[in-house]
Amino acid sequence: NVYSGGRDPNFYYGAAQEVTIKGLKAYPEDYKDTLVRFEGVIAKISDNTAYVVDLDEATGVTYGIQVYYGFDSQVESNCMTVGYKLSVCGNYMYYEAGDIYQVSGLNYYKMKPTHEEGTWVLEKNVEVNPILVDGDDMTSTAPSDLYEGLSKLEAMLHSYVECKDLYVQDAYTT
Repeated sequence: NVYSGGRDPNFYYGAAQEVTIKGLKAYPEDYKDTLVRFEGVIAKISDNTAYVVDLDEATGVTYGIQVYYGFDSQVESNCMTVGYKLSVCGNYMYYEAGDIYQVSGLNYYKMKPTHEEGTWVLEKNVEVNPILVDGDDMTSTAPSDLYEGLSKLEAMLHSYVECKDLYVQDAYTT
């Protein structure tokens, strides 16, 4: 529709949907290709990507999500620091090359830092505790009600984990 002058029927034009990271992980198709807002703490930053986690108080389970902020210097310099608790607003999408769902398309509005479509800092210096995992956790693929139908392994994806007594027999990297 670049040349039609009309609105793209495949683009979401609505307001950001309030959701938790748990909700995004458990029901990705409900939010795919929409603008979402959620809260979480940055556990790690690597290659213009923040790994944001949130503890579900009801179950004690920590969920994580990948947030690609790209090369936006305003977002990076004002929001992207490990230990910052953020209110994130961005597009929830399936990233084909990585075979994962992620949030991207973040904005930071310097003149109005809490803009309804912006990402902003809620709190600084928040401690992020790793999830302690063992070999059984790393191979757990059975869905569980505790994780909203996800396996423990799926629930932990993009979270901050610490491995104990883990023996790696073989590994593949790209």
